[in-house]
Amino acid sequence: MKKNALIIFSLLLNMNMFSQTSKDSVTDKNHIYLSVGAPSMYAGISYERQIYQKGKLSFMTDLGLGFNIFNPSFGKEFNIQTGVTTLIGNSNHKAEFGLGFIHYFLNQTDIVTDLNFYSYKPILYGLVGYRYQFEHIPIGLKIGITPIFVLNKDKLTFFPLAEIGIGYRF
Repeated sequence: MKKNALIIFSLLLNMNMFSQTSKDSVTDKNHIYLSVGAPSMYAGISYERQIYQKGKLSFMTDLGLGFNIFNPSFGKEFNIQTGVTTLIGNSNHKAEFGLGFIHYFLNQTDIVTDLNFYSYKPILYGLVGYRYQFEHIPIGLKIGITPIFVLNKDKLTFFPLAEIGIGYRF
């Protein structure tokens, strides 16, 4: 029940991503990133939508899909992640801080047995990173530390992971 409520809350948070806006307001508010590392398993694609911007501060929601590139069996090992990211900085250099949720869809594979994902319920991830956005072309690069926190009944498990990505702004 709690997992379903968490998924519904995450989807409602991201509903504004798909709303229509005028052509002038779309510039640089939408981002698509291909990334390697967490919160995806090994690789992933995510869509980000800027929901607020004032001066050097902006907030973005994101919705992504991660998959295991070493065992490409879609439907057996993938995840959906959703979150909120804060960007602080000028037009090129930005610090990013974020928080989100991951829902893994796993089958019997190496990552399941190595990390014992059977008993894991809600998965929370954080993000501390750096983002560089080129000024004259709509390309961005990002790198960050993405720790994953797994909330079990008896303990909190922590996995220190990282991510690197390349993206397109429109």
